[in-house]
Amino acid sequence: MLPTTTHRSTKKKKWVIIGVTALIIAIAAVSIFVMQSKKKGETKTDPVSFEKVTERKLNNTKLISGQVKPGNIESFYADPTKGKVKDIAVKEGQEVEKGTKLFSYDNEEINLQMKQAELDQKMASMRYDQGKKKIDSLNKEIKKAKDSGAGKEVTDPLEEQVSELEIQQKTTELEKEKG
Repeated sequence: MLPTTTHRSTKKKKWVIIGVTALIIAIAAVSIFVMQSKKKGETKTDPVSFEKVTERKLNNTKLISGQVKPGNIESFYADPTKGKVKDIAVKEGQEVEKGTKLFSYDNEEINLQMKQAELDQKMASMRYDQGKKKIDSLNKEIKKAKDSGAGKEVTDPLEEQVSELEIQQKTTELEKEKG
C-alpha cells in the first residue's frame, strides 16, 4: 500500500505547486494592472485655451538684392580654316536661343562649291523637263500608231524607249533631290 500513497502524495504536491504558481501569477497581474491604472491617473493634462479666429490677408514680401546670372555661358570663336568672318549677327554678351545664327563665314572655295551645286541642280531640272517632253512625245506616237492600226513591231520599240526614258527620269529626279 505504500506505493499508492506515494503516488497520491506526489499528485497532491503537483496540484499544490500548480495552485501556488497560479496564485503568484494572479497576484502579479493584479499588481501590474493597479500600477498601470495609477500611472494613467497621474497623466497631466494641459489647460485648453480658446482664441477667436478672424480672417485677414497676409503679406509676406521679401526684397532681396543681387544679380541674376545664367546657368550656362558658352563662348564661340571663329574658325580661320573655314574662311574669314563675313558678318556677326549678335552683339557680345547678348542672350541667344539654340539655333540662332551667330556669325557667317566668307569662303571662296565654299562659295564656288555652292555655285556649282546650284548649276548642277538647274542642269538636272532641265534634263528632267527634257525627258518628260520626250516621254510625252513618244506616248503620243504610240497612241497614233495604235489608232492607225500599226502592229507590235512599230509600238514595241517605242514603248521600250519610253521605259528607258522613265528610268532616266527617275535617276534625274534623284539627282534633283540630292542637290
